Amino acid sequence: MPDHSQIPPRFHGREKDHVPVRTAPRWLRILLPAVLILAWLTAAGIGGPYFGKVSEVSSNDQTSYLPASADATKVQTLLGEFNDSKAIPAIVVFVSKGKLSDGDLARISKALTASNSVEGVSGRTSPAIRSDDGRAAQAFVSIEEDAEVGDVVAALGKELRAGVPSGVTVYVTGPAGFTADLLTAFAGIDGLLLGVGLLAVFIILILVYRSFLLPIAVVSTSLFGLCAALLVVWWLAKAQILLLSGQTQGILFILVIGAATDYSLLLVSRYREELRVNTDNWVATVRAIKGSFEPIIASGGTVIAGLLCLLLSDLKSNSTLGPVASIGILFAMLSALTLLPAILFFFGRAAFWPRRPRYEPEVVESEGGCRVRGCGRGWRGSSSITPAGSGSSPRSCSSRAVLESHSSTPREYRSPT
Repeated sequence: MPDHSQIPPRFHGREKDHVPVRTAPRWLRILLPAVLILAWLTAAGIGGPYFGKVSEVSSNDQTSYLPASADATKVQTLLGEFNDSKAIPAIVVFVSKGKLSDGDLARISKALTASNSVEGVSGRTSPAIRSDDGRAAQAFVSIEEDAEVGDVVAALGKELRAGVPSGVTVYVTGPAGFTADLLTAFAGIDGLLLGVGLLAVFIILILVYRSFLLPIAVVSTSLFGLCAALLVVWWLAKAQILLLSGQTQGILFILVIGAATDYSLLLVSRYREELRVNTDNWVATVRAIKGSFEPIIASGGTVIAGLLCLLLSDLKSNSTLGPVASIGILFAMLSALTLLPAILFFFGRAAFWPRRPRYEPEVVESEGGCRVRGCGRGWRGSSSITPAGSGSSPRSCSSRAVLESHSSTPREYRSPT
């Protein structure tokens, strides 16, 4: 127990606010950040490959976006009772500039029969039906439910075009053709969206911090948080606890990257402030976490509460988004409060290279607070009480208290905040 009679006069009556700062042993300083980084690396290593498996648990059924009470949803549910097959129908249209002759129709029928050999075609093909004006014909081809619709439609169109007479154009449409077109249009859009988002964030961070290592640390924090969130969401969707759609997963990717970057900016700002009045990376990291913990938790908690309100929506595209996005925000907070501090601790001042923050308490005092150059202005002080007759402004009094607590105060009575 320290002797409180030795507390400097300016701290008399405030002994409980200036508890001793406990310095962690060296082994803990190395082990704890290393374990945190390895844990996140493991989560990212396991969750990363699940980006390519999202389609296995993602549902793009039209009813996924509609209320359960909608007529279209009810019809889609009852439709299966009237069909003895779950095959996906493809409507094939043959168009000619002139009238189709009987010979042309015979060759079209032969091509339809040959198309049954295409992998994924169920073998149930209707005869070609000529239009009233004789310039077109229509047929129905069934595609197996578990087949890759995009690949089957492409192969079917290629097979039919090779067998029809010259001058006849083949179009594959209907539910199967519509699905194939959607798959082609949105192929790789999630990867493209994620890549563009990460690139935009990286460029902005370079412009803000004027550093190369720090943007990499922040982007890595966001990406690792996304991998861990996707891993949890994937298994919950596989267990049918959550409903994951293409729209929801796209929003999840951008939301986690944006939120994790936002929280990281706050912690990095605090860390830079602490480096200007502390020479110890561990102390600066701990105090940066203490200064950022409450704002990050409050911000993330508010967002999660708002997202969970979407569960009350009758529209499934909204109600399914709430819990999925909430999980993303949760992992964004965890990565910003655990992974990023561990990275910053190991990097130290080098993280801000080439504009490393210097240990300059005298400059901070002359600035009237802990200003962060290149990242805006902010002041460490929290007290705005000016002693009577001192002639000092609230800001200068506040900064002086901070600096005195870090310089002339005995180590065992320094405030942890």
